[in-house]
Amino acid sequence: MSLRADSLRDQLQHRLDGAFPSSRCPYDKVAALILYWLDDDFNPSCAKEAEKVVELFKKDFQYETQVFPIPSLNAQSALEQTVSTFKYHNEPKSYLESNLLIVYYSGHGDPDIDREKAVWAA
Repeated sequence: MSLRADSLRDQLQHRLDGAFPSSRCPYDKVAALILYWLDDDFNPSCAKEAEKVVELFKKDFQYETQVFPIPSLNAQSALEQTVSTFKYHNEPKSYLESNLLIVYYSGHGDPDIDREKAVWAA
């Protein structure tokens, strides 16, 4: 692991320890879900960015990491199922366990003024 990654991990853990003053810190488990659009208009693509984030979380931080390229067809259903499954598989197994789940999204976000929500877009 690089010195920069060690330093970044230590800083992140220090800030998390301060944000959650509990005897259960550090976390028993940390898992990351990396989301990006399978088809996008970025250059470089969202997939390239996702690869770098996976390397950071998986290789440098040694977090459990799952990658999900969001398909253009049935995107909402596929995304909802993936997030729900990720959450279910990484929930604490007891009341004494404390887990941190990270969701990283690479893509556009646009406001939907009519529905007063944000919309993810490829």
